[in-house]
Amino acid sequence: MVIYMNKILLLPLLFIAYTENTTAENINKIIDLSQKSIEELLYLSGKKHLPACFYSEDNFRGRYYCLAAPEMIDLYNIEDKHLNDQISSIDIPKGVQVTIYENDNFNSPYYNLSE
Repeated sequence: MVIYMNKILLLPLLFIAYTENTTAENINKIIDLSQKSIEELLYLSGKKHLPACFYSEDNFRGRYYCLAAPEMIDLYNIEDKHLNDQISSIDIPKGVQVTIYENDNFNSPYYNLSE
């Protein structure tokens, strides 16, 4: 599976996808998961939660990137920064909440989004 991203709306730079049963322990596992490819992460986390997907075009079209709880991505601190300022639509499954941070390192302001 190839996952692309082209455009982010609202200047978000960090995304976290989580559900109401996500714990601090699960979030701490991100350090271990950061060494895996996105395909491995989607496989591992997709078993429990549907992913939130970020699309480059309106109406859930175009290039996309998906995250499932407890995954996160910091666009300031990754080598491939092509995701910055490129998202036009977000598909969030029922029961999933996505937090979008405007600044790096989980700094405010941030926005909580859900279905």
